[in-house]
Amino acid sequence: MRIFKNHFGLLESEVRQLLADYHLLHCLEDFRSWYNGYRVGSCLDIYNPWSVLNCIAKKGALAPYWVNTSDNALVKRLIAQGSDDLKVDIEEFLQGGIVEKTIEEGILFSDLEKNQDLVWSLLLFSGYLTFANSPSYGTPCQLRIPNTEVGELYRTMVLEWFKTTIRESQYRLLLQSLTTGDIDTFSKIFQKFLLSSVSVFDVTHDETEKVYHAFVLGMLVGLKDTYEIKSNRESGYGRYDVMLIPKNPNDLAVIMEFKKIDSGDETDLDSGAESALKQIEEKKYSQELLTRGINRMIFLGLAFKGKLVLIRSQSITEKN
Repeated sequence: MRIFKNHFGLLESEVRQLLADYHLLHCLEDFRSWYNGYRVGSCLDIYNPWSVLNCIAKKGALAPYWVNTSDNALVKRLIAQGSDDLKVDIEEFLQGGIVEKTIEEGILFSDLEKNQDLVWSLLLFSGYLTFANSPSYGTPCQLRIPNTEVGELYRTMVLEWFKTTIRESQYRLLLQSLTTGDIDTFSKIFQKFLLSSVSVFDVTHDETEKVYHAFVLGMLVGLKDTYEIKSNRESGYGRYDVMLIPKNPNDLAVIMEFKKIDSGDETDLDSGAESALKQIEEKKYSQELLTRGINRMIFLGLAFKGKLVLIRSQSITEKN
């Protein structure tokens, strides 16, 4: 591996020279984001040669060239049929996170559906994930999505999960009502969405709050082009659950805080939602938005109990 590691793909210097030769050097940053990121050996990052060469042939038109060389049916099926933990990890990857998993060097396809842990080895060896640190097989390794090209595949898979749960027109209305502040419509569709999602997420899971979080993040993938979606980040005096930061500062920003209510808990949904709303205000989670010059925002407190949800909202307009 040490001897041949610089022969598995294109190096940064080689891509730079190729782009210069074809008068596309101004596209280097885009190429780096879309096709770089595969770690080979201890520290060498390489580009996907198939995608780089196809993109150059198309005069710099960015597209998932390698990902589209197959229908990815096996990967999609294994992830769709995976446990809630696996779906939560996929959401973590989509947020740019790193997940630790034990990787086995030898895997049998016949064992993939029996042992879910082997899915991570398949995703790694097939190029759908890469190492975030130096590899050490048999011990927990840090994994991440290598680049935008592969990230788009995961994003498409998540969208497919949710579009099979409700009609696409309802899904679009769900996102539109959220970003325009029509919380009555958003709440009604979201509740229907949650009730019909049993085949996507199991809310009887031991770590239900984590599953709700992944469910909401997956739902918001459809806003990726117009919003920056962040979760569990510090702002003000604490860490918010989810924040939607508009790429156009004149659009509406959204801050969400979740409260999970156990079946035996005396707290009702309304109290839980009001408590979540109050936390957003008291912890001053809006500070990150204000720092960016975003003044129109809405706070949402979401209380969950099993497959029921109640949402309370507060609209805020800060003066410059």
